[in-house]
Amino acid sequence: MRKYIIQSEFVAEDKQLDTNERLNAIVFTNRGTNPVYINGEPLAENESLNNSGLEGEIDTTPYRVRFDTAGAGTSLLHVRRKVYI
Repeated sequence: MRKYIIQSEFVAEDKQLDTNERLNAIVFTNRGTNPVYINGEPLAENESLNNSGLEGEIDTTPYRVRFDTAGAGTSLLHVRRKVYI
């Protein structure tokens, strides 16, 4: 059995997320009103994208976050990571 912690952050601008060498799982939830794209996958308001890892797996994916700011909405993405310690 491996120990882990949960890390949470909010992202409000386009950026490449730093993936940790101990990342096992990640969840993206669009909490704004602007559409957001995670590596090209669109998320509308309150939609989520979940990449779960099996025990012992490490996710080394570079995640690129891009907001569609064509409208007058808000850009806010919640990112939740499961990281081994």
